Amino acid sequence: MVATRRSSASGKAAPEKPPRPPPAVTQPGFWRSFATRAKAALAMMVCFLCILWAGHFYVWLLILMLQVLSFRELLNVRYQDYKKDTEKAMPLFRTLQWGWFYAAQFYVYADFVHEFALQNHTQHKLTQPFSRYWEAISFFLYCVVFTLSVYTLRVDAVRYQVGQLSWTIVTLCIVVGQMKFVAHNIFEGLFWFFFPVWLVVHNDCWAYAWGALLGRRFITQPFFSLSPKKTWEGFVGALVSTIVVAFYTAPLFARSRWLSCPATSLTLRFHEPLACEPAAVFRTRSEMKLGFVTLRDVSP
Repeated sequence: MVATRRSSASGKAAPEKPPRPPPAVTQPGFWRSFATRAKAALAMMVCFLCILWAGHFYVWLLILMLQVLSFRELLNVRYQDYKKDTEKAMPLFRTLQWGWFYAAQFYVYADFVHEFALQNHTQHKLTQPFSRYWEAISFFLYCVVFTLSVYTLRVDAVRYQVGQLSWTIVTLCIVVGQMKFVAHNIFEGLFWFFFPVWLVVHNDCWAYAWGALLGRRFITQPFFSLSPKKTWEGFVGALVSTIVVAFYTAPLFARSRWLSCPATSLTLRFHEPLACEPAAVFRTRSEMKLGFVTLRDVSP
C-alpha cells in the first residue's frame, strides 16, 4: 500500500529500455551495398594478386605509389587551411613540402638499395657507382630543400611557416620513415608482406560480417565515436576469426617458395623463379618448449 502511494505520488514510471535495432542484414538496401562492396573488393584483390605474382620489385613499386598517395592526402588536409588563410601566403608552399618528401624518399630507399647490393654480391658491380655517391646526393638534396625553406621565411609569418615545416617533418616520419622496414621485409620474403595484409583484409571482412549479423544485439554502446557504425560484436568476432584464420593459413603459405624465399636481385622481369633452403621459421619442428609446456609437430 505504501509502495503504491509512493509511486502514484511521484507520478514517474521507470524508463523503458529502447528496443534493440534489427540486424543490418534485414535492413533495406543492405544487399545492394554489399554487392557494390564485393565487386570493388574483388577488383582490388585481383590487382593485388597480379602485383604479388609479378615479384618483389613490383610490390615495392606498389608501396612507393601508396606512399605518394598517402602523403598527398595528408598535404591536402593542411592545404585547405592554407588556402583559407590568405594573409599568411607562403611562397613555394606545396613545392617545399614535396621537395622534403622526395629528398626523404631518396635517402631512405637509396640506403636500402645500398644495403641490398652489399648483401647480394652479384648486384654490387651494377650498383657500385650509385653506392659510392648516394650519400653525397642525399646530402645535396637536403641542403637545397633546407636552403629554400630558410629563404622563403617571412618576418610576419615565421611562426606559421615553422608550424608547416613541423607538420611536414612529422608526416615524413609516418609515411616515409617507417616504410623503409617494409621494403626490407618485402625483399626478405613476400610472406612478411603478404601475410599481414591477408590478416588485415580478413579482419576487416569479418568485422563487417559479424557487425552486420550481430551488431548491437548484445552491447548497444558504440565501439568508436568517430565511426558510429562500428560495433563491439564486430570487433570481438573479427578478433577471434582472424586468430583462427592466422593459425590455419600460416602453415599453408609458409610452404610456398614464392612467398618464403628472399629476393636475390633487383629485376624488372615478371615472376622470376626463386629457389632457396627454407628458413628455420618456415620449417616444421618436431617439438618446441614454451616454459613448462612442450608442443610437438609445430608448424610455422
